[in-house]
Amino acid sequence: MDVLRWVGDGDAQVAVLLLILGAGFVVLAWREMRHRPPTDGSRFWQDLAVLVALGIVVIATLLTTSGRDEPPQLRLLPLANLIDAIAGHGSLRGALAEMLANVLLFAPLGMALSWRFPSLGVVRITLATLAVSVGVEVLQAVEQAGRWASTTDVLMNALGGMIGALAAGAGPVTSPQDS
Repeated sequence: MDVLRWVGDGDAQVAVLLLILGAGFVVLAWREMRHRPPTDGSRFWQDLAVLVALGIVVIATLLTTSGRDEPPQLRLLPLANLIDAIAGHGSLRGALAEMLANVLLFAPLGMALSWRFPSLGVVRITLATLAVSVGVEVLQAVEQAGRWASTTDVLMNALGGMIGALAAGAGPVTSPQDS
């Protein structure tokens, strides 16, 4: 497939597959939430949706390798890859694809959390996905050879969680101080 050749070999193909699965999850979850009234058995499906979304995140971020044989790195400057690419020191397409992949990776989690905990609202769901993202990046910085822990990833992951929550029709946009 040309798409798989574009992103590279090995684990990049796994990442593309996970993104496709995530997109399918989003479509199915949206249909379920919009077209069926809640039932007594729906809590099981809501819990399962959260677990599947978390599983996709764990597989894509912690159980695959980057293919680089180097010690873990920490990138604290937000949007560093994008800035480097604009300055001509990297691939703009690669930087944008990585940012989009991070958004799409966390959108199912935002949707699932919104579905399972509708009273949380968009802000709290975004904060929850932000916390999961920080945890993933810390683990990558400490344990994952060839991985780059990045503030850009944290920001894009939280954006994905927020977009997922909004797409799922999360409750009112509230801040933690409003309750």
